[in-house]
Amino acid sequence: MRRQVGLVVFGLLLITLLLAFLLGRGGTPAPSAAPTPAEPSASTTIVSSAGTPAPSFSAAPPATLRPANTVPSGVTPRGSAALPYADDFSNPNSGWPVGAFNKDLVEYRAGKYHIQIGQENYLRAAWLTDFALGAVSVEADATVSGVPDDGMVGVVCRVDTARNSYYGFMIGADKRYSLVKVVEGKTSTLSEYYLQPNTIRGPGEANHLRADCVGDTLTFIVNDQKLVENHDGDLPSGSFGMIASTGPSGKSAVDATFTQISARPAPTAATALPTAAATAAPAFNTVALRDDFTNANSGWPLRDDQDVKSEYTNNSYHVVMQKDNTSVLLRPKQAPNTADVSVEVAADSTSGPIENSFGVACRIKDELNYYRLVIGADGFFGIAKVRAGQNIWLAFHESLVAPINVRKSPGDASKSNTIRGDCIGNRLSLYANGRKLEDVEDDEFKAGDVGLRVGSEKGGAAVVFRDFVVRTP
Repeated sequence: MRRQVGLVVFGLLLITLLLAFLLGRGGTPAPSAAPTPAEPSASTTIVSSAGTPAPSFSAAPPATLRPANTVPSGVTPRGSAALPYADDFSNPNSGWPVGAFNKDLVEYRAGKYHIQIGQENYLRAAWLTDFALGAVSVEADATVSGVPDDGMVGVVCRVDTARNSYYGFMIGADKRYSLVKVVEGKTSTLSEYYLQPNTIRGPGEANHLRADCVGDTLTFIVNDQKLVENHDGDLPSGSFGMIASTGPSGKSAVDATFTQISARPAPTAATALPTAAATAAPAFNTVALRDDFTNANSGWPLRDDQDVKSEYTNNSYHVVMQKDNTSVLLRPKQAPNTADVSVEVAADSTSGPIENSFGVACRIKDELNYYRLVIGADGFFGIAKVRAGQNIWLAFHESLVAPINVRKSPGDASKSNTIRGDCIGNRLSLYANGRKLEDVEDDEFKAGDVGLRVGSEKGGAAVVFRDFVVRTP
């Protein structure tokens, strides 16, 4: 099956959509910040703050901030905002918003900056207003605590203060992360909310957050490990700041605490991050297996039943999902059993429904336990762990801008993609057409076989595989 995770949306207005989504994908929803109309926000000439309530909640009354168009005592307005910028919050008059926003509280306290969420299903950001930045790196040291165990904390960039619009990069006390886009107070999810237990620290523990906003590339780095890179160009420039939110439970009493924030110029083009020594990729010098499917006796499964049809045809390997909500793991007869491996295949989504997934599998223990690294005909991509037959998404991206050649409808022409999955140490990396889409960490499966994985929500989806290559160090 292609997908078992969707979006959790906050508020009664989206319940119908949520139920329809889950029925189509048959799985556990992943949380998302609430899409809502913008709340009127007070501001000063230097600072601003805005919150986003869930659709079923009315907008909060104006906050009890300092009066607009005044300068806080002890703060010298910057005639021309310039980077680098840094604040450790030791000066309570350094220019960030303070005050009560309905049930929320934003304040300096004991040399730290706090955003407390007192409303259920709520998202609040605080920012400076005198920066207009396109390429910027924003960093902060932050903790999240409070009553719920899934509260969220993060940083924002590209803040358009007049439109209450920005990109938000958040982690949760439950060790998950999310990248969101807020446009005029309405929130959409760019990268799903997935568990990253080896990188994100828990409640009350400090995390170092970094968001790089360069061109249309948005990169989220936590504790010096890159969690996700995404692409969106709708918000070209703006200011920066901090953010806190309720988590998927929607429970209030979230307390986000910041001990420092900084911003510095970022290069005009995204640069590669150094890979930690513990997860450095070995050189893949050995081709352990290669099959171009020209030999119909090379050992791949041949099936023709109510679920799947798989066969060698025209010097390629064809797989058709015959029934709705069906998936299949396909393994070559002589698959190498190894720990560190790179698996690559050329695949064509030829016809039928576009709600499908196809790609490679590694660390296969048996039919019910392995990792899968896949893309979809409509641009979806993700990395999942299949444990005891249950699909657990480690990364999941729904129809994002990516280097995937997509089919926009079932009648669209065949499209080709080269898919590669690297399983190295505890790091799993997915590539499409030579470009990295995502990498995650997971320690459960140490070694195993390799293969192909196909799934579809609707019957009739067809995929053709060519040139399957397995490389080892």
